[in-house]
Amino acid sequence: MLFEQFLLEKNPMEVTSKDDMRINDIIRKSGGDKAKAEALARTMASRITDFYKAVRRSSAAARAGRADLAQIFKERSMQLNEELVEEFDESLNENKQQSAMQALNSELSWNPHKILKATARDAKDYGKENLTPENGLIYWGMAGQSLVKDIRDALQKHGINASVFRGYETGRRAQEHDYIIILK
Repeated sequence: MLFEQFLLEKNPMEVTSKDDMRINDIIRKSGGDKAKAEALARTMASRITDFYKAVRRSSAAARAGRADLAQIFKERSMQLNEELVEEFDESLNENKQQSAMQALNSELSWNPHKILKATARDAKDYGKENLTPENGLIYWGMAGQSLVKDIRDALQKHGINASVFRGYETGRRAQEHDYIIILK
């Protein structure tokens, strides 16, 4: 049943008659003027928000013998793919931070409210340029001298690589009970 359903599903990269029609519209409206065709293609490409649609239009243009138009749609598909990759990376960073917080809470029995995601202000206050809201955590609270090692060990046990600094070592905030965790 699942295999039959798979066979019936449409391939998102397969050129449709609509894709062919759109490319033919560009060619027809340009009246043979290459610059006008490219301008129309750029306008159309800039409005496309779906990666697969951009790929299909590129393929349709190539099939129509218009490599110049195909390149415009190919560039748009690459741009959309980069955006997808960035969204995926942001999602991974979010998951990494959550995993780190869970690891620290389970291994060191900390209260979750004591471990917070870093803010842009934290990066400025602590003087750590590579500390960002996407990769940083801050722990505030009483802890012993060996906590830097304990934090590293707890994260490594869960497969999370990080740099750990005591607050006063950064030279900006002089609170010895602050710990800065930068995920790698």
